Amino acid sequence: MKARMTVDRLDAIAREIEAALKKADKAHARSNDLIVSVDRLIAEGARLCDRLGVSFNKWLKEKCPNVGKSRAYEQRAIALGLKDRRRSPGRHAQAIGKTHRQVFR
Repeated sequence: MKARMTVDRLDAIAREIEAALKKADKAHARSNDLIVSVDRLIAEGARLCDRLGVSFNKWLKEKCPNVGKSRAYEQRAIALGLKDRRRSPGRHAQAIGKTHRQVFR
């Protein structure tokens, strides 16, 4: 009887794992979409700051304190045409279509 309960519990655990992974994959896809939107908005903000003569760094620090400096500099360089979006560091896994989970399996 105990063995059957243990096997049933293992089956239940497997179902929970699979359900959680499906949810995580959906959340990851949504997260990637949001990051792309943030990157585009940072680039647009950089272009507008340059056009208006406003300090991009000061504007970003005051208005968007949660944006990291690396992301801001990268997106500003892309917005100004100094860097190619496809060659940006940190996008290798995304470029080859792998998620964090796939990389570490």
